[in-house]
Amino acid sequence: MSSDIQCHVREKLSDSRLFALQLDESTDISKKCQLPSYIRFIDDDSVIEQFLACSELPTTSTGADLYDSMSNTLTDNGLSWKNCLSVCTDGAPAMTGKFKGFVAKVKQNFPNVGSTHCFIHREALMVKTIPAELKSVLNLVVNMVNFVKSRALKTRLLKEMCHEAGSKHDTLVLHTEIRWLSKVAYLADIFYHLNYLNESMQGKEENFLTSSDKLKGFLKKLQVWKRHVENKSLKMFPLTFDIDPQGDITAQLVLNHLTDLEDSMAQYFPHTSFDKYDWVRNPYATSSESTADLSLEKEEQLAEIQEDRTLRLKYNESPLIRFWMYAKTEYPVIADEAINILLHFSTTYLCELGFSALTNIKNKKREGLLSVDQEMRVCLSSIRPRIEFLCTKQQAQVSH
Repeated sequence: MSSDIQCHVREKLSDSRLFALQLDESTDISKKCQLPSYIRFIDDDSVIEQFLACSELPTTSTGADLYDSMSNTLTDNGLSWKNCLSVCTDGAPAMTGKFKGFVAKVKQNFPNVGSTHCFIHREALMVKTIPAELKSVLNLVVNMVNFVKSRALKTRLLKEMCHEAGSKHDTLVLHTEIRWLSKVAYLADIFYHLNYLNESMQGKEENFLTSSDKLKGFLKKLQVWKRHVENKSLKMFPLTFDIDPQGDITAQLVLNHLTDLEDSMAQYFPHTSFDKYDWVRNPYATSSESTADLSLEKEEQLAEIQEDRTLRLKYNESPLIRFWMYAKTEYPVIADEAINILLHFSTTYLCELGFSALTNIKNKKREGLLSVDQEMRVCLSSIRPRIEFLCTKQQAQVSH
């Protein structure tokens, strides 16, 4: 089944169509370095996000090793770096090192290939800037959870103790001092908002334009929250508000942390103008600045699209990338440019899903599994094996 899926993907990509990649590396339970990769491309009128391979790195995992492994994967699937629009990776030195990282190796040989540092990974780095006063509380909670969860007996004893005390909860015991409780509540509130942001940047057809919009929206919310916290209003953090409704205890602490988060966003998401792509988001509301880099032919086709009322109806009814696929029939040059921009991955969330699957596939009882790539392809592929076709190639066992 794995071979059939791989063959089917190769057939779909055989006409040298353009594609985008995302990849990340991790260590499995047997301490082997695995490099899963995914590909995004257009097939007919659909956007395909497909598992490509999971390659094992036998020794080191330097930028050169990652580049060689990925190059072999592309060759095995009949692909070429020349048709790659961009690669999305995390920020590990082996991936994004300025001189010897994987991305640097790609650009040395194929300078037209773009690169994206995973938005979710940068958001995770941003969240690490927790003030010492909150960090100590978070560490204490982590230690408590680890202590309770380290033994099944401790978990059962804790649950019984909570029941005897009449507690509504039976999983954690929190110190009753209100200042300590309010810090835990605030951490729960802010991580809820951050997790929501994280989740919103995952999903099919998510691209760096939509992800950047969500990040800018979160930055605006930080500024709104700061203004309210300065007036000791904590209603945007419901758990904290229940414990400290007047904001007498935690307002300054929350304000300091929101300021740190805002500064971290500026560091990990430096201001990048996406205004030049406004014509992609909305071809019916463009400015001269957003079309300044377009060629004459592309500007001419964009002008025609703006007066095409049938397409305007499609724009209001369809997802953005599907609108451009529909427009490609009559306006191929400008539509191809828009589609290529929207194909770029903004996160490596598919790789994270792959790591979860890898944990289940290669567990303690299957540490010696050699067919990791094949099993992950069957498990994670959006293109399913052609079962009927495979059956026709098999000889039925005739009973005697």
